[in-house]
Amino acid sequence: MAKILTDQNFTDDVQAKFGTGGDMQILHDGSDGFINCDTGDLHISRPSGDNIKFITGSSFETLKLDGFGGVTTYSVLTTGGNIIVGGGTVQLNGTGRITGVDTVSANTDAANKSYVDLAVGSYVPLAGGTMTGVLSIPSLITHAGNTTTSFGFNANNQYDVIIAGQAKLRVNSTKIETFNSEITTSGNPQYFTYGGSGSQQLVFRENGPGGYKNSIIANAGGGIKLYYNNDIKLETVSGGITLGNNSLRLGQYSAIDLNGVGPSAGKVITGTGTSTQLVWNDSVANINVGAGLDVSSSTSNGATTKSIFLDFTELADTDGEDPGVTAFVVLDNEDENAKISLTDMSNVDTHFKRTQTILTSNFDDRSSSTSTFYMPLNYISETTSANYYNTFTCPTNGRIKRIRMMHTAGSTMSTFFTTELSILKNGAISSSSGELTPSNGSNDGSAIVWNPGSIVAAQFNTGDRLNFRYQKSGTGKYWYGVSVSIVVEFDNIF
Repeated sequence: MAKILTDQNFTDDVQAKFGTGGDMQILHDGSDGFINCDTGDLHISRPSGDNIKFITGSSFETLKLDGFGGVTTYSVLTTGGNIIVGGGTVQLNGTGRITGVDTVSANTDAANKSYVDLAVGSYVPLAGGTMTGVLSIPSLITHAGNTTTSFGFNANNQYDVIIAGQAKLRVNSTKIETFNSEITTSGNPQYFTYGGSGSQQLVFRENGPGGYKNSIIANAGGGIKLYYNNDIKLETVSGGITLGNNSLRLGQYSAIDLNGVGPSAGKVITGTGTSTQLVWNDSVANINVGAGLDVSSSTSNGATTKSIFLDFTELADTDGEDPGVTAFVVLDNEDENAKISLTDMSNVDTHFKRTQTILTSNFDDRSSSTSTFYMPLNYISETTSANYYNTFTCPTNGRIKRIRMMHTAGSTMSTFFTTELSILKNGAISSSSGELTPSNGSNDGSAIVWNPGSIVAAQFNTGDRLNFRYQKSGTGKYWYGVSVSIVVEFDNIF
């Protein structure tokens, strides 16, 4: 082995070779110096705690590797591969920055702050300053401590604001949507405004299964339309409010008051005679009526009351041609009214042409028999045959509406039996009830009821003779003290 104790000089491009076969070479080509290790790794080491420094010039350090694994750079660190920091940080001091495609153009922020350069003319400030260019984010931005709340663009080119995992606000190219959220304003006064030029509209509508249905449409500088089931019900116009073909409905105690002038001041609503509009008038002279109607006026405490009456004496002058009478209005003592058509007037006429009265029969049923007994009228004993004291003669046409037979007094009546009621007309059975069971056993008030009013056979004519009868289902059964009420309806006699 040769030992070299003095300096050795090598000319340019002359290599000092080390290792068998010249595995490592050191040379200088006249411009740059090179250390080439062709076999294995190149190790540069110092004892633990000492540093390895790369120095340019006389004393300027560009890179320091300390004995504890730390790396310090003092200028620019450039690499064609990856810089991997395991468990440490990359720290930029002063105006340092990590560059991308290009550097930041010189300006106040770029010259005095630290940045991450994104592209030509684009950068993100790391501590203060202003971002320029475009920041491209592949997905939603989410807080590390609350992953259910985020914002950003989704895959459908929509901007979402997501709270607690649910989208609350969504913006796309045509609209802004809210989901199960309220839009509120604060401060005083509060405004909900919209702007733009041209025919602008503010529209409230429902998007349901049947498509869009309007609720409110407000036109910029124009009218407001109110809808029901997508049909316009009210609209404001330059001259006031229009209802179109809709009706204005008022409650029982409602009124129309225009500038303090209303029904209490003696005003009335009338037609103009030349249009469909209504006007307020002071005098009943403005009301035109035809045959069958009368108008009157009265004054009390300074207020004038106008009244319109139905004059039955003039109704005969109304013919059946257009415009003829089509209905009547009836008014009760509480000022509630109803309209009755001409076809229903026959029912009203029928109601007022009938009168109901009550026949009574009282007797003591003590017969242990299943025979048919006649109820006495103006007498106290029942019999098994027709007689003058159990016969009713009909003064006019009518019908039997109800028969009620009740145990009211005397000994305790029997139980576990039935009773059949019947009507005898002119000596022949016209109708019967079938077997009826007393309603309350043997107690006072136990009764049977039959309503034959809907049976044609229960009707009678003037001069018919009627007998009312009963028959028990078994022997040894007793009603004892009995009161019978018979409701009879007669046609009025005019």
